[in-house]
Amino acid sequence: MVCSQCGTDNPAGAKFCQECGNARIPGAATASASSSAAAMAPAPRAGALANASGAHRAVTPTATPPAASIAPPAAPSTAKPAAPKVVPPKSAAGITATAKTPSVKRCPSCATPNRPDAVRCVCGRELASTAAAVSGPSSGTPVTIVKGPRRVLFLAGLVALGAAGVGLTIVVPSVARTGIPANEASAIRLLRTINGAEKVYWERCRGYAPDLAALQTTGALVLRDDQHGSLTKNGYTVAVKASKSAFAVQNAVGECAGSVTEYVVRANPVTVGTTGSRYFATDQHGAVYQSAIGPVSEPIDSAALVN
Repeated sequence: MVCSQCGTDNPAGAKFCQECGNARIPGAATASASSSAAAMAPAPRAGALANASGAHRAVTPTATPPAASIAPPAAPSTAKPAAPKVVPPKSAAGITATAKTPSVKRCPSCATPNRPDAVRCVCGRELASTAAAVSGPSSGTPVTIVKGPRRVLFLAGLVALGAAGVGLTIVVPSVARTGIPANEASAIRLLRTINGAEKVYWERCRGYAPDLAALQTTGALVLRDDQHGSLTKNGYTVAVKASKSAFAVQNAVGECAGSVTEYVVRANPVTVGTTGSRYFATDQHGAVYQSAIGPVSEPIDSAALVN
């Protein structure tokens, strides 16, 4: 039975359409009308007709044809057909956005959309002269934003750099502290070398050199040209000067001019706790002294001796 409203083919004997619920199915209406007419038809009359000879002849009853019956119209269905669901297309390489998209600058390297006023992309690429603004749709049309593998690699690189920075922050100070004993031993050897150079200077000038430049002038100590005033080596700064109780040598001339009767050599760490932990000093007596709280003060023999 075909529905007169939606054209759906329904099974025989159905009174309502399975698709739209309409009761106006032609086949069902005709069958119902026939049944109703048959129920309301009067009973046939049966009689005997006499003929001229007085004999009775049976008359076969005939059924009165039923009047045409029209089924009353059914109430219209209030059910609304479901609207078809529209699914916006989705790209395999990105995500779908249905909101209005403002104008963006797309990076030519990683394809990342940036603000219209952006000058540099998150990947570091300049956008002012190499990227053109791309106007996005204003009517809500789905927009596919591509997130390429370059951006993923860039983020992974940032994470790796951060981890490397943390590792260096932990490792570098530890490695530097392991070099402190070697730096201190080098400073002590350098003080003793300067003591030997001062003895050579005294034999020539009958006095001591008041600084490293004087030792360099006489050839008692060979230094680089940029180390005349002070010497920085293996994390320690070394300097020579006349002691507070020293006097100038009389009649000292030429390369021996400025000779003194006493001197002090100090070696101080460049960065305490990193390049060295102790302070060292020596004088014309040749002994090396140390201090853990600050530079060795005069008289230096009040400090502890280095073993």
